[in-house]
Amino acid sequence: MYVKCLGCCLLVGLVLQSADAQSVGLGKCPENIKVVNDFDVLKYLGVWYEQYRYFTVFQPGRKCTVTNYTRNDDGTVEVSTSQQNRWMINHS
Repeated sequence: MYVKCLGCCLLVGLVLQSADAQSVGLGKCPENIKVVNDFDVLKYLGVWYEQYRYFTVFQPGRKCTVTNYTRNDDGTVEVSTSQQNRWMINHS
């Protein structure tokens, strides 16, 4: 009975993941991904705020994600991300 219930929960989880437009799969990465040749990194730089979150197991209890993309002198891009803890009590 436990195994049947666990299997149903996993199936429901997979269905919900694909309903959020995430692709779930096993194996290697797809090979038909097209590279954007005229990508303008300067338009991408700056502060980005999270509007919607897909469930991920490595970010439980996090909210209000803010990511900052800055260009380094050597042309590389530095990414810094901050999040709030959903369960943290704020005493102000």
